[in-house]
Amino acid sequence: MSPTFSVLIPSYNHGKFLPTCIESVLAQTTGDWEVVLVDDGSSDDSIKIARSFADPRIQVHSNPENLGTYGTLNRALSLARGTYVAILDSDDAWLPEKLEAQREALNRSPEALVCYTLGSEVDESGSVLKGPEDVHSCWPTSETQSLLPYLLEENRVLASSAVFVRTAVAFHPDLRYSGDWVALLEACRRQCACVPRDLSRWRQHGSNTFRRSPGQVCEEIRVRRSILGSEHMWLGTGMPAHEIRSGLGRCARHLAALEVLCGSVASARRSALRGLKLAPGRRSLLRLAATMVPLAQARAKLWPGEPGMDPCPRFTEVRWSAQEPREPR
Repeated sequence: MSPTFSVLIPSYNHGKFLPTCIESVLAQTTGDWEVVLVDDGSSDDSIKIARSFADPRIQVHSNPENLGTYGTLNRALSLARGTYVAILDSDDAWLPEKLEAQREALNRSPEALVCYTLGSEVDESGSVLKGPEDVHSCWPTSETQSLLPYLLEENRVLASSAVFVRTAVAFHPDLRYSGDWVALLEACRRQCACVPRDLSRWRQHGSNTFRRSPGQVCEEIRVRRSILGSEHMWLGTGMPAHEIRSGLGRCARHLAALEVLCGSVASARRSALRGLKLAPGRRSLLRLAATMVPLAQARAKLWPGEPGMDPCPRFTEVRWSAQEPREPR
């Protein structure tokens, strides 16, 4: 009999944190799960640690070559048997009630393809750094919500808090930093579910891949340009058009700032103009003004103390999945 949850753990050189990660699954108040842990070529003792857990619900696999986080998640997804897939990064952890609370929330929201929880940042030792309001800012916390207008601007959903309907998720293996954001955008074209409780732990340490780097910045530019290039698709979801356009306008403002960081002033000006068109207002005007001055001044205004980066290489836009309407579960 298939489990309700398949817990996908992409593992890479997190042997130090892996016991806490796996133990947080074992501690869940529901036992209706399987773990599909796929190691992506760790050089530490991650595989040995993972295989030291004798629970038959835990399966451990190893990639023959490095696939990156989202290629690894796709492999784990291909092995999953559950109705839902829960993502758990190998340096993160859950509180015991997480999966049971999400199952109940999804049962109450049969249209939802994804459910997420609130969560907190923790340090290497597991001590909470900030409360959930700091991670999620002013995002909605209702149990059923239209999250897409917020996601068009940025992603504040912790990757390890998300549970997807298995048939409604796939990951883009060519992305390194933004794959969870793209997966959420695709799943949130209809309403999603939320458990407004602090049930996930996002660990901060020296090797986290979310930190700003030229690769991360260029990938974010690629994703933001792809979001803006699909305006008609987002408007076709049936969500309020003014909310969609406002989210796209905020996305364009962020894109303009990133393009300034990379020295692409002409592109930044075009993005800022589009942001003003989509979301008129003071912030959009200020962002446009920041692109009308020499590059050094623009960088000093938008990125004080941050060294500039070289222009990004040419890249293709993200290809969004052709998501067909699904019957309620």
